[in-house]
Amino acid sequence: MEQAPNGHGDAPVLFFLEDPPHLDAAPEDSESGAGISRLAAARTALREAQQAEWEERQRVARLGVDGLTPAHAALLVARQAQAQAAEAAVTELRRRATSLRHAIALAEQAIAAQRRIAEKLRRELAEIGD
Repeated sequence: MEQAPNGHGDAPVLFFLEDPPHLDAAPEDSESGAGISRLAAARTALREAQQAEWEERQRVARLGVDGLTPAHAALLVARQAQAQAAEAAVTELRRRATSLRHAIALAEQAIAAQRRIAEKLRRELAEIGD
């Protein structure tokens, strides 16, 4: 977000960076066809990744040191990476949601300020009597 003076000494004009449109498309629930939120989908993916990691840890623990192969270790590392990526996605979506809430609040404040200015101008026009 950047702030720039509006040239009238009133409130600053705010600019927000936007993500490309393809990031705004909501994923679709394959069973019902209804859209679900990206955060809900990311949380579901995180739970699934954590469950897969836990299951892989249990499998490795049952194998013990003697039965552990490089493939088992690689799969565990891959499951850990998937869980970390899913957690990062949830964190990023939460951060973005907070940022968007802030941007909306600022936009609402700007709209209220513009309405006050418009009312002031209407009163002035009424005083002039045009």
